[in-house]
This record gives sequence, structure tokens and C-alpha cells, in this order.
Amino acid sequence: MYSLQINAADTLFFRDGRPFNMGEDTYAQGIFPPPPSVLYGALRTAYMAADTTGQPLSALITATGALTIHNLFLKSDKDILYAPLPADLFVDKDGNITFPELKKEKEVPVSSIPTPQMLYHNTNGKPDGQPRLVTLEILKDYLDNGNQQPTFKNVPLKDFTEKETKLGIARSNATRTSDEGMLYRMEMVRLEKQQEDKTWQSLSFWVQYDGIILPTETWVRIGGDKKATYINSCQLSIENLLPRPTLQSNQFKIYLATPALFEAGWYPENLLAKHDLELIAAAVGKPLHLGGFDMVKRGPKPMLKAVPAGSVYYVQLKSDSKKDINAIAQDIHGKTISEFDSKYSFKGIPENKLPDSARQGFGAAFIGNI
Repeated sequence: MYSLQINAADTLFFRDGRPFNMGEDTYAQGIFPPPPSVLYGALRTAYMAADTTGQPLSALITATGALTIHNLFLKSDKDILYAPLPADLFVDKDGNITFPELKKEKEVPVSSIPTPQMLYHNTNGKPDGQPRLVTLEILKDYLDNGNQQPTFKNVPLKDFTEKETKLGIARSNATRTSDEGMLYRMEMVRLEKQQEDKTWQSLSFWVQYDGIILPTETWVRIGGDKKATYINSCQLSIENLLPRPTLQSNQFKIYLATPALFEAGWYPENLLAKHDLELIAAAVGKPLHLGGFDMVKRGPKPMLKAVPAGSVYYVQLKSDSKKDINAIAQDIHGKTISEFDSKYSFKGIPENKLPDSARQGFGAAFIGNI
């Protein structure tokens, strides 16, 4: 496998799934980090733009179809990789972490969640609510030690990024003057921020992939406003940073480092059935609405609800199962478990075929102790 980093040369804009119709809506809200499909498309574009063999576009599109993203993290300029904070951890406004306890349904307030147990945090603090990151070193400790850690370092995403608003107005193609009622705002993000000690910290995208050989240094436009980014190779590897932990029992957690698409919505029904697992509890954030524009069909893609990055599932091996728990962990850890395929939708996907969303990097999963 290969690894590279994508560096922003300017502000970037990644739009969420809300409609933004010219003349009707005036504010385009951004999201960050973007879904893996955005970076997947950028890498395919970089490959085709660097081609010097004169192949037809159809042949290049077919060739780039072999691209598979295995892992996707944020990288600081100090060569530190960051992942989303696990959703089963409670963070107060001071950044203090509280680890969850598993409690049976009778021990917690009434809820509609269809799991035999719930995650409970013994704290009176108010939630912070803002996106936070953890280093892969901290994530490894979290996966190895489960909910037994007394301390847990994390950093707000806003420490690395700065939001900037761009104002614009559409122009008439006939008169080249501004059209009335076409004023709009876009929420851009700059992946660089000055710290209190006057130093600067910046972020880039770190991608681990295979299937094709990409140019080691190139430029590519990315995002909704077609901003320039610089791609170069990177020698960082996560094989030693996130090894599969030794499970202490027939219960474990599944952490999602990237968003995932499951047939049953937030519930990974097919994954559980495949491995003889049952869901004990879950910490799942608000759904991420994914859409986009299909360049081949010349129309919008179907809107899908993805399980957000950082979500955590608590599972256990069924009591009557004869499967080996470590073999199951080996089959999930470090793999992309997303289920949606543009050709087969959610159903009828051949057993030996990796769905489109999984090849694009959706559902990067890691096993951890509870």
C-alpha cells in the first residue's frame, strides 16, 4: 500500500447535503472533514490529469476504478496523525473526558433505543458539542484498554482550523452584470491557525491507498469552490500505530474512523449477522447527509444517510456461535465495512466484491476492548 498527503493551498469548501438553489438560498453551510468520496474523486482526477499516454477518457476512468482507500486521517505539520474523538466518550466544556458505563435498560431512563444495554456517563457536566480529535497514539490506548483509562488527551478541531465566510453574487451571462437576488455566502475553512505562542499549526489529509500508482507530486482542485491542493507522497504508516488489540473477552467495540453507509441505516445488521454478533449498545452521532453530482449520468446522486465518523458499536459474540472471536476481529480491524454500492445499491452485492463506498474509504473500522 501507498500513502500520500493532500495539502491545502487556500481555504477549502465542502458543502453538506442541504439544498442550495441559486436565487432561493443565500447561505451554503460547509462541513469538515469532508466525506471520503471527495478525496477519492480528487485522487482519480489527479491520476487522469497526469496521464501522458494519450489514452481516451473512458480508459482512464476504468483504470482509476481500481483505486481503493484503506485509511484516511488528518495530519498535522508535525507529522502527527489525528482521528475523530470516539463518540462513546463524554466531553464537557473544559475538555474533560468521562468514560461510559454499560447499564441495563432498567437502570437508566426510558429510551427507544433497541439494545439491551445503554451507555451511561456519571457526570453533571454540560457537553462541549464541538468536534474534537485524538492522536493515533491515544486512540491505540483507547482500543487496547477500553473504558479503564483515567485520563484521555484530546484537542478541539478549531485549534487547527479557521472558518472564513466568502460573499459572492451571480452574474448574468448576457450582460455580465450582477443578477438581482443572487447574493450568497459560503462557509470556507482554512486548515491553518496561529496559536497563542505565535506559532502556526496546520492540517492536511493523510491517505493510505492501493490499486493504482499516483504521481508523487502534483496539484489538483478539490471541493465545492475548486480550490487548489498539493499532493505529495508521505512515508508515515499506521501498521505499528494501530495494531489489532488482544481481546479480553467475547465482547468488544467497533470504532469508525470514517463515515459508513449501512443498509439498515445506523444499525450494522449485515455485519452482525455475518459474524454471529449481537449489538449491546451504541454511540452514534447525527446522520451525515451525502449527495453529490454524478458526472456520468449528468444528474444528482441519491441522498444517503451515513453513520458519522467517531461512532462506536459495542458488540458481543452470540452464545451459541462456534466462531473464533479473534478471527472475527481480524476480519474487521483495519478494514472498510461500508455496504453501499452504486451498481447494486445495498442488495445483491457479490460476496467477493468490495462495495463502492468501502473502496472510497467509507467505514474504516478498528476493534477495541470494552
